[in-house]
Amino acid sequence: MKLLLSNPIVNNISILVFFLLVVIGENIVTVLFGLPYQDYLKFFYLISLLLLVIQYEKFLFNRIGMLLLGFLFFSFLYAIISHHKVLYYPKSLVTPLILFYCIPKMRRLWKNIFLMLISIYIVNSLIAIWEKLNHSFLLGWVRVDYLVNDSFRTNFRSVSLLGYSLQDALFTTIVMTFILFSKIKSEYKYALWGLGFIALLCFEGRASIMLNALLLCLYFITLFKGKDTNLKNVALIVVISLSLFYIYNNTDYGNRLKSLGLNDNIGSTEARLNAIQMINYIDGQRLVFGMETSEYEVLRERSEVVIVENFWIAWVCSYGLIIIIPFVLVSTYMAIYFYRGYKARDALLTSIAFVVLASTNNSLEWSYVFLYVFFSCIYIFNPSHISHCIPSFFVEK
Repeated sequence: MKLLLSNPIVNNISILVFFLLVVIGENIVTVLFGLPYQDYLKFFYLISLLLLVIQYEKFLFNRIGMLLLGFLFFSFLYAIISHHKVLYYPKSLVTPLILFYCIPKMRRLWKNIFLMLISIYIVNSLIAIWEKLNHSFLLGWVRVDYLVNDSFRTNFRSVSLLGYSLQDALFTTIVMTFILFSKIKSEYKYALWGLGFIALLCFEGRASIMLNALLLCLYFITLFKGKDTNLKNVALIVVISLSLFYIYNNTDYGNRLKSLGLNDNIGSTEARLNAIQMINYIDGQRLVFGMETSEYEVLRERSEVVIVENFWIAWVCSYGLIIIIPFVLVSTYMAIYFYRGYKARDALLTSIAFVVLASTNNSLEWSYVFLYVFFSCIYIFNPSHISHCIPSFFVEK
């Protein structure tokens, strides 16, 4: 992919946006700064519009740009015509795509973004481990209502910088997956992946733990199927796997998975099943066109669902298929475009891992940051230009 020169103003805005969205997590925004997180996210919708105006040529004379612009206008006009959540559709769905697409494809800029990404990945993981060891939150936690849950008290879950264990697990998994299937040197790759997996044990996200263990097994298989099997890599994976299994088996890390399994009687699994069954209570009109917030609340009460632990259900209820289908088509086309240069296997595994894990909770309904991180990782770890985004000492020659 061609790396372009760009406006210095856009460069600085892009770096600042990445820092404020990814490095400054929800716990920092809410606990330290005292700002409502959803109001904080609205600010970046305005920034995305500013970037769109500054880089208007990128949207008027490029297929992806035109698709994003078309979806933005369609959803905005639909919201006005239907008198339904005016301005809500564009800012909630298209903002992360515009913000990512507006990042200039410059080497120095993307290397800085990579360093920020990997730094917050390491720091977030280390804080999670510290919190698990001490059974206390480093920054405190704004969502104190969860602490009344007996399962939370008996199976302490780190929340680190992102404010909620499942959101932390999703962010960590996105980065871990791309690291695992990237061209990063093996010593860095396995150390970073292992650190992330320990963090997942601290976040106690059962689906994320099982998913990443499965991905490691698939990766291990690909090493043996390769023409030139690297015994050093095989030995490193075996050592790391045995070490992680020892930690899992002999500590309280990953205790929810050990004590509850994937199916439990404390409400998590039941809540996810109830969320899926919500579809049975939605008529055809609301399925297509979405529903107002008051109707959505009534539906949740009727279905005995406090939090909709499936972003697809939440999106359909809030926006309707008339918005979701075009958005999925646009974002899929965009992902396929930026996945060019990947092996088909790696593209499928990294994308499926993201969608599957995101579908087990409401992270994408609550925050678009994870979609922004996902697309950023697609670009950063692309084998065709990984040396443009990652310092050379990280990358295999």
